[in-house]
Amino acid sequence: MLATCPSVIQGSGLGPASFLVTAANLHPIHGDNCLLKLADATYLIVPAFYTQICLTELANIQDWAAENNLQLNLTA
Repeated sequence: MLATCPSVIQGSGLGPASFLVTAANLHPIHGDNCLLKLADATYLIVPAFYTQICLTELANIQDWAAENNLQLNLTA
């Protein structure tokens, strides 16, 4: 799942920096899960024994994206 900022042109020098500033307030719900935030992608890492909360974590990311005017690329 990739998040993109619709107000920044893809490939511009501001895109990665803008995303990282915006992504600073994105945190996993459960403390054992991890979010890796890169310039153009975010990865959710969930331990195998917490697979039942994956959908909750993904819903949290979708809610965060909507609140921050970001569009998620669910096909990536």
